Amino acid sequence: MTAPATVGVGYPAGLDAKETSMAELCSKITPARGGVMTDEVGVITGDLELCTSCDADGGVQVSVRYQGAGEWYALSSANCTLTAPATVGVGYPAGLDAKETSMAELCSKITPARGGVMTDEVGVITGDLELCTSCDADGGVQVSVRYQGAGEWYALSSANCTLHDARDHEAVHQALVGVLHRPEG
Repeated sequence: MTAPATVGVGYPAGLDAKETSMAELCSKITPARGGVMTDEVGVITGDLELCTSCDADGGVQVSVRYQGAGEWYALSSANCTLTAPATVGVGYPAGLDAKETSMAELCSKITPARGGVMTDEVGVITGDLELCTSCDADGGVQVSVRYQGAGEWYALSSANCTLHDARDHEAVHQALVGVLHRPEG
């Protein structure tokens, strides 16, 4: 994956900018043991750089590379288009009880890779999970997970954010599902 010019929006100190003509945000990450699935080379693990870039039409591309390496890879199932209408209750799987909230909320069943997902309260959890994202009118997004059918919810570590436009909530939810749902390991 190669991209043309340089923008450099939101880069952490010391992180080299990925060359692109789109607005972009990048972070250094170390995924769980199962790594992340890419379109080009399959699963990659270790210390990575993750970048999300957004074009003028709201198209979002998510890519990763080994820290300091030159080659970028598309993160499988993570690309989306922003400014989708957010509707309360959209995305609940049949029979899934909604977490009580006054915010627009989306929920999906996921099975993360072997390494599971990191939560603030109990550390790593694995297996069949429910992922819910809630978004308030100001664009504040909270991300939580629980074991399917369980009552207790846990905050997904470092996942909460604030959107520029709350209508982008559904696109963010779908990107999280695309990154975290890895039943094949």
